[in-house]
Amino acid sequence: MCPYKDPEKKKKHDKQYYLKNRKKILKRDREYYRKNIEKSYYEVKKGNAELVVMLIASRTDTRWFHKYIYKNPLATVRFIKGRVRYEGGKHPAPFPSMVVIFRRSI
Repeated sequence: MCPYKDPEKKKKHDKQYYLKNRKKILKRDREYYRKNIEKSYYEVKKGNAELVVMLIASRTDTRWFHKYIYKNPLATVRFIKGRVRYEGGKHPAPFPSMVVIFRRSI
């Protein structure tokens, strides 16, 4: 339940909170992103999953890309030409994307 009766006040509060804590939020999102990729890799490697398909930002300059995706026999990478645009969205994603497939056996 929203503590604000006026939706405009809630929107203003949320925006102020985001601006005040932006670095913490972005850091947490990046950490969750990396952990999700790491978990997917290990689940396939352990045999708990046969196939994991992810649409993710193409960040080829990061440690997690080189550790879990690049030159990994379990991973297949498909780079998407152009920028992803979601249905109903006004603008495309501000970053290139790739599809990463972790597969137990080929």
